[in-house]
Amino acid sequence: MGKKLCLLAIFCLLLLQVGCGGESRPNDDKPWHLFTVEEAEEVLGFDAEEEIAKIDDKLDQRIVLYKSASGDEEEFIQVSVTKDKTESSNSQDTESTGKQNITTKEFFETVKSTFSDTLKPVEEFGDEAFWNAGALHILTGKYYVTISTGHEDSPENLERAKVVAEKVMERIKNLP
Repeated sequence: MGKKLCLLAIFCLLLLQVGCGGESRPNDDKPWHLFTVEEAEEVLGFDAEEEIAKIDDKLDQRIVLYKSASGDEEEFIQVSVTKDKTESSNSQDTESTGKQNITTKEFFETVKSTFSDTLKPVEEFGDEAFWNAGALHILTGKYYVTISTGHEDSPENLERAKVVAEKVMERIKNLP
């Protein structure tokens, strides 16, 4: 009887673990967690590799680039997520560099004004979005997201960027 009870308990624990397992995705705003290499491969249609960069000058910006693993394909997906620096890092940076950090909204507005003659507004995403120079630019809350899918403003690249943006925006919306 004790052996059966022990086996039943183990079975229930395994069942509980499998049933509650779900998808294990870190709940953070790093672009490689908001859009994964597996998802990039699905959108691109070929095996991709990821390159990660962190640019941390006046803003907290991280970039992931998904490109052909074989080098045979020219298509790529690049996702950049920029957010305001925290207050503690703002004061440290101002002291060390003498320069005040800019906000993501200011950064977005600067880029938008640079492209004002050629940008195409996009209504579906965030607080404000536009398409220009092969990239979808999105301001949403405290985030400025850019999704690049090619070197030109083609309708195909815009549609590909929208597919990526849907996943990224859904995940940003669910962040704590």
